[in-house]
Amino acid sequence: MGIVTIKQDVSRLSVKDRAELAHWIIENLESVTDDQGVVDAAWSKEVRQRVEDIQSGKVRMITAEKVWEDIQERINFISGIRKGLRELDEGKGISHEEIKEEFKELLENLSDLAVATERRDEPTIAHKKVMEELKRDGCLL
Repeated sequence: MGIVTIKQDVSRLSVKDRAELAHWIIENLESVTDDQGVVDAAWSKEVRQRVEDIQSGKVRMITAEKVWEDIQERINFISGIRKGLRELDEGKGISHEEIKEEFKELLENLSDLAVATERRDEPTIAHKKVMEELKRDGCLL
């Protein structure tokens, strides 16, 4: 059975079953190795890549305040989708494709919101402090 067949089969599952499968896959990937050295090396590589991306300008850091502003925009977007669905129920016309695309974006936004909510109370760290710690730990030259 190839990956294409598996993807087709998975796409026929309910959202709940796909979420359960995704959770199982992630857990399975996380338990692939018990070798902490392999895990540490992978994280070091990831940290170096992220720092390089920041230093090169490929990505930019944003403040926690900006993150929460973006989350509020997403919440507003979700409210707009709900309004659109109500209008659809009232026969005011919105295409099936538009609903499908908005629903996909809604699912992505909900996933992002769940992660942000989970991490909301985590302390933030200033960029300068992160850079100092990375240099101290030998991740940066």
